[in-house]
Amino acid sequence: MGYYKCVNKRVTFGDNYNQEIASQLFPAFAQGDFSAIPEVKILSDEVLGSTNGAYSAQKNEIYLNERFLTENADNSQAVATLFLFPTLNSLILQTKSDRLSHE
Repeated sequence: MGYYKCVNKRVTFGDNYNQEIASQLFPAFAQGDFSAIPEVKILSDEVLGSTNGAYSAQKNEIYLNERFLTENADNSQAVATLFLFPTLNSLILQTKSDRLSHE
């Protein structure tokens, strides 16, 4: 049994999610296909201000703060955590049934 079969998608994505899309994400990730993850852009403090990371649903892009990445170049856990939150937000939005029915 693969990891993706053990994940409780209802806990991960909430009650209102598109089961078909959610069920496709985990097997794809397990096979190394991360195409569902939005493009990542590295932006300066001038653009992001004090924000270290964000996700734009409108543009379907993840933004990471260049200063934060530079300051934490030797701290892979901090960088991974920073990347994780906007990535999860994008995946949750991709699987929302009410969002998909309006597109």
